[in-house]
Amino acid sequence: RAASISKQASLYMKAGDFVQAEKEIRSSIKLLDPIKQDVKSQYVNDLTILAEILTKTNRVGEGIKELENIEYLVIESKDDNIIASYYDMLTSLYGDIGNYDKLLEYSLLNRDIKLRNIGENSYPYAVSLINLSEAYAVSQQKEKGKECLDQASQIIIRLYGENSKEYYDVLHKQSSYIQSNEDGKKHFEKR
Repeated sequence: RAASISKQASLYMKAGDFVQAEKEIRSSIKLLDPIKQDVKSQYVNDLTILAEILTKTNRVGEGIKELENIEYLVIESKDDNIIASYYDMLTSLYGDIGNYDKLLEYSLLNRDIKLRNIGENSYPYAVSLINLSEAYAVSQQKEKGKECLDQASQIIIRLYGENSKEYYDVLHKQSSYIQSNEDGKKHFEKR
C-alpha cells in the first residue's frame, strides 16, 4: 500500500502539485516502520521524495533536516544505491543553501561510492567527478576541481569518443569552469 501511495506522490510532484504530493508522501511514510528491514528502503526513498518536495517548495532547511534524521538508516541499509542517492540529494540541498563544506563532504563520499561500486571507467563515476569539480570550485580549491574535470573528460573519451554528446557536455563544463575561475560560487549558481 505504501509503495502505491509513494508512486502517486511522485506523479503529483511531476505534475507540479506539491501540496498533494506532500500529503501523499507523508501518508506513505506513516504506514512504514523504518525498523523493519523489508520496508527500510521504501522508508528512505519516501523521505528522499519528501525532501525533494520540500526543496521545490522553498523549504530546503526542512528537507535537509528530514534527510539528516535518517542518515543512520541509510548507512545501516548497506545498499550503495540508496546511499549514493542519499548523498546526491544532500549534495544538491547543501549547494542550494550555500553550505559548501557539506557540499564538498558529500560530493567526495558520493564519488567514493561510485568508484567502489561501478568503477572508474563508467559514466556515473565521470558525472560524480564533474559534480565534485563544482564542489571544489565553490570551496576555492580550483586546481583539484580542474583535475576532476580532466579525469572525467578522459573517462568520457574512452567510453564515448571525442565526437560524442557526452564529451561535448564535459567540454562545456570545462569552459564554464575556466570562465568561472574568478569566482567559483558563480559557477555553482549558474547550474
